[in-house]
Parts: sequence; structure tokens; C-alpha cells
Amino acid sequence: STLAVIPGLAPTLLGLATGKVWTRAKAFFRNNETRIARAKRIRESGNWAESLERIGHAPAADSGTIWVSVGDRASDVYPYIVRAIALGWHCLLRVCQNRVITDAAGKRGEIMDYACSLPAQTETSITLRSREGNPIRIAKLSVSYAPVILNLPQVKSAENGNQPIHGWVVRIFEATPPEGVKGLEWDSSQPCQSQPMRRPLNGL
Repeated sequence: STLAVIPGLAPTLLGLATGKVWTRAKAFFRNNETRIARAKRIRESGNWAESLERIGHAPAADSGTIWVSVGDRASDVYPYIVRAIALGWHCLLRVCQNRVITDAAGKRGEIMDYACSLPAQTETSITLRSREGNPIRIAKLSVSYAPVILNLPQVKSAENGNQPIHGWVVRIFEATPPEGVKGLEWDSSQPCQSQPMRRPLNGL
């Protein structure tokens, strides 16, 4: 399901934009499946792009309105990003694949390693609710970000498109967690449409 929200300090909940009932099929293992067989079957990753297609094309770029598809690690699928951009959407997703990128200096690398190399550029704080016996606490988070280009996957296919994708990598992490507590960390990428943005989207 896709929930429509206007982001901000006090987010506005618009409602359910679309939904689909599906069940996870039996597990497929890459070692037991040919590339042709994998291409023919319906894959779980296709649900992300399908939901955007049911909602429809985003408003024109000059309308002043930006539609952003926000997803978890399961949405880190290159064909989904390609299809989202074709529909005029932006994406904000948790990084799962250590994809090959090109940074602003033209140097190739891997997105997770590059994110970890970036210095903190700003800070913020969040209040964590109590869980697993840990009390409520305020976590001081560092934020780093930089423009990147997602390089094309090695496997050539129509669904992967034929152009690299401009975007941003954003790392949010707890540099100094309390003693004995594992620090928080999120790595996300923010692919945009056809041209790189000046900075990551606000309010997300």
C-alpha cells in the first residue's frame, strides 16, 4: 500500500493512494534459476513501480509540486528507480545495494563506502521511545550528504534503461552513542529526475 503524506514538522496525512493484496511466493534461489526464467516471472520488487503507475504521472516540474516515493531497503531496485523517474517522481530510499557510483569529482566508488567517508555537515536530534528494556533517550545525529551518479548495472536490460541516474547519498548517524549502546545509522539515496538537484529535498 502507498500512503500519501505532505511532509513537514507537522505532516499532513492525505490518505491511502493505492493498495494491492499479494502473497509472497515460494523462495527462488539465484543458483537454481536461469536469467531468462527470472526475467519471465513476476518479481516482488515490481510492486514498487506498479504502485506508482497506478497513482499516475507526477505533476509537471514547473508546477512547484514534487512527488517523492519513500521506501525501505526493499525498494533499492534499479528498474524501480528508472520507472519512477520516467513517471516524473523523485525517490527517497534506504540503501541496500552497495552500488557503483561516480562522485562529483568524477571518481568511481561504491555508495556505502563513499557515504561513510563523508564528513558531517549538520546535526539534528530525535527522541527515541523506550524499547527492549532501554529507556527513552534523545539521540544526537550527524548528517552528511553529497551528489552522486548511480552508474548503470553491469547487466544490460531494457528495464535498467540506458542512462546513469543523478541523485544524492545521505548518511544519518549517531557519532557518539551512550556507552554500551549501538549507535543509530541510516544510509539513503535520493535519485532525482533528469538533472541533479542543488541539495537534498527538505522536510524528509
